[in-house]
Amino acid sequence: DTERPVAVFGSWRKGGQHTVVLGQSGRTMTADELERQRIAIEQARAARDAEQRHRQRRAAGSAFDEWQRASPASPRHPYLQRKGVSADGLRETGGKLLVPMHDTEGRLVNLQRIRGDGDKRFLPGGMVRGAYCLLGKVRDGLLIAEGVATAKSLHASTGQAVAVAFSAGNLLAVALVMRERYPDLPIT
Repeated sequence: DTERPVAVFGSWRKGGQHTVVLGQSGRTMTADELERQRIAIEQARAARDAEQRHRQRRAAGSAFDEWQRASPASPRHPYLQRKGVSADGLRETGGKLLVPMHDTEGRLVNLQRIRGDGDKRFLPGGMVRGAYCLLGKVRDGLLIAEGVATAKSLHASTGQAVAVAFSAGNLLAVALVMRERYPDLPIT
């Protein structure tokens, strides 16, 4: 019995999924073939998830080491001066600002590095989804902002705690993390 390539397709909107054995027009997979395929997909997903967790652990270790070696950020860093925000809570190494990124347990899991020209990068392989940087003390409300400069501006003008989400695509994930941590707090 030789293995044959398989295509799986469907419509998220209309529902339904179709599986076709390639090279054999119109042939539907048998129940046994479908079960072997399901198991193979589960095994591939588990291996991918394990590799991702390993990369994230390595990146978290690198983030911790780099954060510990870095100096407090200079208020004269070009990015901070251009944005008109403080250096509080940030560090700097090699001309790059370091913004700490924490997970749901508050552990440092990644860093956002910001160059003087505003170029922003995360540590390769590090956790990003749901990771945040919290500015200020959480009291009677919490704001969530996309970037660190916006968050620092909001914190300076309102005095409220602000969670940095780092990207528009991460706003919802950070909002869900904050809701879990602060179930009764107003979040904007």
